[in-house]
Amino acid sequence: MAGLAPTLGRIEVEERMIPSRGVELFTRVVGPKTAETTVLVLHGGPGHSHDYLRGIEGLASHRRRVVLFDQRGAGRSSAPRLSHGKGIDLRQTAWSVEAFLDDIEAVRTHLGVERMHVVGFSWGGILGMAYAIHRRPHVASLVLVGTGEPGPSLGAARREAYERRLKELREQGLIPRKAPKDCTAQIASKLPMFFADPHHAAIAKPTGSVCTHGAALASWNGIGELDLTPALARITAPTLLFHGAQDYVSSPRVAEEIHRRMRASRLVIQERCGHRVLDECPQALVDAMLALWSEPPHSVRLERPRVDTKLYEQRKARAAELEREFRSARTADRL
Repeated sequence: MAGLAPTLGRIEVEERMIPSRGVELFTRVVGPKTAETTVLVLHGGPGHSHDYLRGIEGLASHRRRVVLFDQRGAGRSSAPRLSHGKGIDLRQTAWSVEAFLDDIEAVRTHLGVERMHVVGFSWGGILGMAYAIHRRPHVASLVLVGTGEPGPSLGAARREAYERRLKELREQGLIPRKAPKDCTAQIASKLPMFFADPHHAAIAKPTGSVCTHGAALASWNGIGELDLTPALARITAPTLLFHGAQDYVSSPRVAEEIHRRMRASRLVIQERCGHRVLDECPQALVDAMLALWSEPPHSVRLERPRVDTKLYEQRKARAAELEREFRSARTADRL
């Protein structure tokens, strides 16, 4: 099912559902089918929708398409279902890294392109690395923004920095000591963690994103003890590692270690920038991406899109309904 949304300026926008391994992936394509290049954006989370990254659509032009999609079980995409009933399938195979890579392939195949520029934010960076390792011919370049760690060995440093910062912000009264149970509300309550400046004006503005704990838990369980570290040297695509110097969600040490193992990669550690790069340092990111693609700097400027409140409330209601289904599936799984 496809539908044309209002044009973004004069750029075409198409929204459709793409089938893949038992799920339907909500996909948003900004830019014409005749575009010379395609940029595929992988959102973070897991379990979040892509909406908080909509600002990157500013890269779209008559020559370049920007594609975002909600990963399985997130946002407006469906979760895998059991074949014998209506319940959500929580088996590891339904949430494995192979399932996520097959979803990316389904989107690429639908777009009809052989190679794409792959841009992964946070958890999406993990998927981007896995895709660049296992689907090398289809990756024109790889951009990892505030990427998650490629293996468990770097997890301790990230958790230590995260817990220390969380304690500081709670003591300052910027984050509640008791987090809301609802996933979307919980992320909103912790937003100061995602910024170098915990008083940043963007914290008070909705992004339009929703999330479900159920999809997050299933995704982490699905990938298990994934360790991409030994295979990083196999990534041959030109790669940019862009990380905020004050990223307390994913430590800059993660990007530094990946860079050490990928000598051909470019590393940018941006000062006065946290995990929400598109809110705190969008121009630095886009200029670094344009440099990777051998395009002139300052030729593109990103803006935060307006959030449709009515649609946002509808998405939150759907996420809450999906969360209840995940809880029912976990209960049935334990019986």
